Amino acid sequence: MSNYLSANELRSTLQRYKVADGGLYAALSAYEKVPEDNYDDRRNKLAQVKSVAHKFKDTLTTGLKAAKDHHAKPEVFKNLNMVIDYLSKVDSAADVATKDNDTASDKAAADKEVKQPPMLDRLLTAADSVSGAPGGRVRKVMAIAKAHPNSWKQLWYYNSHTIFQFVKLDAKQSTREDLARAGGGTLPYKGDTWVIHPFTKNLEVHCPRGCDDKNLVTFLISMDNDIRTGLDPLHKIQGTEVASAYGEMVDDFIKHVGALGSDKNHIYSAY
Repeated sequence: MSNYLSANELRSTLQRYKVADGGLYAALSAYEKVPEDNYDDRRNKLAQVKSVAHKFKDTLTTGLKAAKDHHAKPEVFKNLNMVIDYLSKVDSAADVATKDNDTASDKAAADKEVKQPPMLDRLLTAADSVSGAPGGRVRKVMAIAKAHPNSWKQLWYYNSHTIFQFVKLDAKQSTREDLARAGGGTLPYKGDTWVIHPFTKNLEVHCPRGCDDKNLVTFLISMDNDIRTGLDPLHKIQGTEVASAYGEMVDDFIKHVGALGSDKNHIYSAY
């Protein structure tokens, strides 16, 4: 570890140049206590070190201006400048340490990933551990994924937020037309505005490389909640006596989603 990330070295420097600590000693002490293999915590503590060092440096820079205004002794300027330079080196050392930490984190994650079963198998196992009605649904979703071992990552459903904006009763016709155009103009709608591929970006967010199995359970429950949130307003519209008041575009969309639900190869068939 760089001496510039040592709390004791900082204390010695501040005592030598007669400058009061700006909170950096505590930040460095906290960083030094984190085990080397606790990569997330070390990254967070290094970010805190940088933040405190920047604020400390700004305070001393302001102090330089005040010292000039009050015609301070040359020793004061020297001491402040020496500590400011030291803080710049602390900042640089924190950057290097962050880079080294991330490299070590990536390697550890890659080593862990190599020892884990394939992701599809892990998800199937995770689905078995989800209880209640959500468990029943995610197991059906994963059965669909298992039936498509070469294309399971392409499974999709509609964005719940976009569905809500499209089907709400007080939505302007122009809003629905804009959303339809964003989806390509015809059903099925496409593109990032409309389509969620849960087993790509969403899965990566919940399960970074080498993640634990508990992350996969959280992901599956989150996916189930999102799908149900999107389908709920469609079910409510169908259960009202004024469903026709929503207009042809909404009516066609509901029929379209219903057809997807009848397709055993689509996620919606699990719902």
